Amino acid sequence: MLSLAKSMVRSRWLEYPAIIGGIASLLWIWFPIALHAQAPEPGGACFLRTPVQGRSVKGMILRFETPELAQKNIELTQSRARGLIDPNYVSQLRAVIRVDETGQTVGALVPAGMDAHVGQRITFTTAHRSKLPCHYIPNLIINPLVS
Repeated sequence: MLSLAKSMVRSRWLEYPAIIGGIASLLWIWFPIALHAQAPEPGGACFLRTPVQGRSVKGMILRFETPELAQKNIELTQSRARGLIDPNYVSQLRAVIRVDETGQTVGALVPAGMDAHVGQRITFTTAHRSKLPCHYIPNLIINPLVS
């Protein structure tokens, strides 16, 4: 009888690593995603990886993103930045810009009411912190360059 009780206890304990492992794997997957979305530090700040101020960069518009691609890029950027895009900038048109200094291509928002077209030379401000906690303003075209 005692050996039966011991074997039941042992078999019961053998189930726990599998349960704990399953829970741990779910936390391993979902916890970092939650942290990336908005991770407050002690003191109310967050782990946002975006500078306080952007810098001015010149470039040329190569093309415009589809709404589907823009949404995917927002999600990717939020994950990298460890913060959320300022809601005022979520639905704006996004252009793909070739940066003059480096030749790299980056996305930048076209402000509402600005007339923008492929081949247009522009200046944009790089991503920077928003006034909203743990939010950022993405690359933003600030003016077209007059040739």
